[in-house]
Amino acid sequence: MNIHIRKGHDLRLVGAPAKLVQDINDSSFIKLHPSDFPGVKPKLLIKVGDVLKKGQAVYFDKNNPNIFFTSPNGGIVEDIYFGERRRIEFISIRVDENAGEISFDPYTLGNISELDSTVINDILCKSGLWPTLRRRPFSKIAIPHLPPKSIFITTMSTAPFAADIEVVLDKIHQDNIQAGINVLQLLTTGSVNLVSPKKVINSKLSELKNVQQHTYSGPHPAGNVGIHVSSIDPIKNKDDSIWYISIQDVALIGSLFLTGKLNYRKII
Repeated sequence: MNIHIRKGHDLRLVGAPAKLVQDINDSSFIKLHPSDFPGVKPKLLIKVGDVLKKGQAVYFDKNNPNIFFTSPNGGIVEDIYFGERRRIEFISIRVDENAGEISFDPYTLGNISELDSTVINDILCKSGLWPTLRRRPFSKIAIPHLPPKSIFITTMSTAPFAADIEVVLDKIHQDNIQAGINVLQLLTTGSVNLVSPKKVINSKLSELKNVQQHTYSGPHPAGNVGIHVSSIDPIKNKDDSIWYISIQDVALIGSLFLTGKLNYRKII
């Protein structure tokens, strides 16, 4: 299915991102801001001075205690800054590459399809990758025990200066995307839908299995997930839930299940 819209507008801005990827070295400090996730009520699992492994849980959501938020790098907790009413503003971590990392059991592409959904949920929640799954309406973090009627994978935004999907695909392995799709398929009784620009023809997308392929064309907001949902599997009542996730996050999930290790690197 091709989703084509006529009503919209592309901003005419001077210049465009070069199709080159520059690696940014890890900083010596990282800060975690719970406010980046609206609706989450953080409960700390660490204190100042603690040594954290890469992928170790830093806090969880009081509303959904199974959802953990983890450290993207190993290090030492330098500061926990509280604002008004003891609201956690940020957690500052001094990076230490020798702090170690959390690991999980690796699987093959075939093994993933044999896993139980409760095992999938547990791995995604403990690894800190669950918050990459958002739900429509409202775009809040998906709720693990309330499976959606379908899942959407976004590939490229039509907003100005969005990361080019061709550049992204050049840097991620097809097996990671496929493994991520196999994981998502176990989380819904409906379909997993991948929506990509009509003008993009790439074997890393066309050869994927266990996914419904769709395309979009037209001006912004043709690339927005809300347009895709309303055209393919619209929300019809208050009990309907649709989840969505970016293709880069799908690849990160796939990499975790294939290697047992967390990778937080993205192209922006």
